Amino acid sequence: MKYLTFKDGQIVKSHKTENAMYSDMDADDWKIMEDDDLILMQKNWRDAELKATDWIIPITDHPELDANIAYRKKLRDWPSTKSFPLTIPVK
Repeated sequence: MKYLTFKDGQIVKSHKTENAMYSDMDADDWKIMEDDDLILMQKNWRDAELKATDWIIPITDHPELDANIAYRKKLRDWPSTKSFPLTIPVK
């Protein structure tokens, strides 16, 4: 089982023990997350991104329609890629 340390929403360290101490970070600035928790968090983020872009799909003449369709495809495919869950798809 891996543990990931986050600061300001970004992964800053990966380690194998839950009892990690970092002198360069205050305890209030970081949290440790197990793999399963990270996967759930990322899938929830992805679902929210898909929902946030639902409105644009029926607007066939929207200037950003093609970009949003491509982004939504990246979001849907993301869990089956090697970059999941560590690298978030971008528009």
